[in-house]
Amino acid sequence: MRWAAALLLCLCAGGFGVAGVLNQSKILDAVNAKLPAKERFPYFGWHSHSHHRLITEYRRLYPSGRLVFRQGILAALMYGCVTVATPFLGFGVLGLVWRGGFLVFLLWRMYFRAVPNP
Repeated sequence: MRWAAALLLCLCAGGFGVAGVLNQSKILDAVNAKLPAKERFPYFGWHSHSHHRLITEYRRLYPSGRLVFRQGILAALMYGCVTVATPFLGFGVLGLVWRGGFLVFLLWRMYFRAVPNP
């Protein structure tokens, strides 16, 4: 039964991940629409620095935009499903607390903290 619960949670995490990718493509399209051709983001070849730069540019270009907040919610739901699945997979409480705390910090840092306007 616990493997079924873990599988269900991992499938939910995959669904939230797909929704996050679709939302990120909306962010990418919105930012690329306002940037000059030389400064546009590519559709392939992503890493953490370019993702952070995309989020920063979106916040600069769309100060009242909600897509970054939505991206954070989708990422929190995805990581939450994976974190809740860890005890079902046999990782114990310490793995749950460590993974959950680390992911909460990352999500806050990337999506939810207040960023001063330049």
